[in-house]
Amino acid sequence: MSIKRRIWALPVISTLIFGLGVGVSAMIATDALKSINATESVDYPVLDASKTLTLEIAEVTAGLRDAVSEGDKDRIAQVGEQANKVRAHLAQLGSIDGQRENGARLLKEFDDYYAPALSAARIMLEMEEGDPQAVVGKMQSTLATLNADLEKTQAQAKEQFSAGVNSSEANVRRVLWTMIVTALAVVAALAIVSWFVVRAIWQQLGGEPEYAREIARAVAAGDLAMDIRTDARDTASLLVALKEMRARLATMVAEIKASAETIAVASAEIASGNADLAG
Repeated sequence: MSIKRRIWALPVISTLIFGLGVGVSAMIATDALKSINATESVDYPVLDASKTLTLEIAEVTAGLRDAVSEGDKDRIAQVGEQANKVRAHLAQLGSIDGQRENGARLLKEFDDYYAPALSAARIMLEMEEGDPQAVVGKMQSTLATLNADLEKTQAQAKEQFSAGVNSSEANVRRVLWTMIVTALAVVAALAIVSWFVVRAIWQQLGGEPEYAREIARAVAAGDLAMDIRTDARDTASLLVALKEMRARLATMVAEIKASAETIAVASAEIASGNADLAG
């Protein structure tokens, strides 16, 4: 691979690793957002609604009891308004994603409880005729069932809420670790590719670029006696080539000088011979 391609490999490899890290981080972040949205739109509303319903049903029960103990017939109407409020909140619970069946079941259980509870209170207040003992047992059993289902719903909501929070936290940690690993991978890739590039350039030059430039300038200026330092294992670098060029130029110049001296001696001998002949 050429030096140019190796240099271009630096940003290309870094971009690929960074893109892969961003892709993985985006996937994990998407899961985290889904978990957060589920916690916000389902788990917390269910938990809040179950707590509210538990308190409101207890208020309905207490209202009926107080109306009977105080002989307050007008209180029955107020309790009816509270019961309608409970029904509205149960309908809201059923509108939450995944809670339709649970909301419908709880609404039926509430109606199954409220009907005998209201009837028992009205009989005790002499607002209608009947045997209160006949409906009290049914009221108590249906109330127990309703409260048990509400507790179960609340417990499940708590568990799902905690699981959603833990999942979101884990996903955020994974995103952070992915970003850290990506950054380390990019740094490692840059370091490795840079090492190969520098090594390749160094092997081709044989030394510092400034030193090679000084040698080239000296040879161009006619200095063929300078010593060029190269690694003993170096056989193909620019410095080795400059060293060989300097040696060949020095040999060539020496041969030319020797030839010139030989020609000068021969010319002198010829001139001397011609002078002798002329004398």
